[in-house]
Amino acid sequence: MTDEKLRKIMGSIPTEKYYPIKRILGLGTIASLSLSIVNTIPLVDYSLILLYLLNYLGYATMNNNRGIDFTKSYLELEQDYNTFLNNYRDLMNTLDMESLASLCASFYYLMKNGYLSLGGSFSSLRDDYFEGRKYQLTNIFNGCGICRHKANALKDILNTCGYPTSSIPVYTRKYEDFTREDIENIKKNLENVFRELEEDENLRKYAVEAFLNIEVITHQFEINNETNPKMQRKFEKKFGNHLIVLTSDGNKRIAYDPTDNFFYQFIDQNSIDIINEYGNRMELRFRRLFIANTPSQEKMFWKNLKLESRNLEGLREDQDDAEKRIQENLDIVEKFREENIPLMRDLRDKAYRLIV
Repeated sequence: MTDEKLRKIMGSIPTEKYYPIKRILGLGTIASLSLSIVNTIPLVDYSLILLYLLNYLGYATMNNNRGIDFTKSYLELEQDYNTFLNNYRDLMNTLDMESLASLCASFYYLMKNGYLSLGGSFSSLRDDYFEGRKYQLTNIFNGCGICRHKANALKDILNTCGYPTSSIPVYTRKYEDFTREDIENIKKNLENVFRELEEDENLRKYAVEAFLNIEVITHQFEINNETNPKMQRKFEKKFGNHLIVLTSDGNKRIAYDPTDNFFYQFIDQNSIDIINEYGNRMELRFRRLFIANTPSQEKMFWKNLKLESRNLEGLREDQDDAEKRIQENLDIVEKFREENIPLMRDLRDKAYRLIV
């Protein structure tokens, strides 16, 4: 069942009635189903019930129960969400951000510095984000999010800007794999960096990032060592513990991590190993691919995966140029933010009402 057909079937159905009907559909027989519907939701007319039956029995189970994504409130949210995405694309065009590297770097800079947040700041340490299949920019609007929210938000932006993109789980070494001695050495090195940055007025702004890295490392290490048993670690190694994006620039594929602002190239054409400019490696994991992507995005992933791998040459320079261009045009960025604050707030509130 295509997305377009689901829209036609589900588009007039109130979102709040989806799950009650879905629960009723699990009762077993048509007789008990009909009786339960009449008793439980007497105001729903039978044409509406028929649409639910068609959706649930015919297609939803084959589409990861995606029917709710096409109910009335979700379609209204999607329309407003696309309006913001188009506004963002216009901002990128105004700033002459057309290359893949410039779009990725721009998103990272704007997100990190709070230009995409209602409160003007962003933190990966807050946990008041929501989990949903779509519309993850609304978490960024709320000023919080971790890898999966950042990756899915950027995926929406890149697709809107013409770069076919999917989210992909990867496995990367995590803090629970380190010893306490490893963590202390990392912290010590970062603290030395922090002190050096503080002494140089031109580099002082980077000291904040160094300090936050110290806090993140300590926080994650303590949490993972308290809560992550060996079984959880085995699960992560099998299914992945991080989310990034796979996209294509022209006829070549490239991976990008919006959590750390690094591009990754494939080790070779048939490898699932990817590597960044500093030699850090991650491995692709495919088992949870369908969770983070719509069916069309999943197909896009496999199509991109067949392309030749692009190398990293020139990408860091393009990223640095993009950041500089934003800094030189902050008046345009601030005007964009001011004009879109009402839409951002409305989207955030709608998404929370529907999903949380």
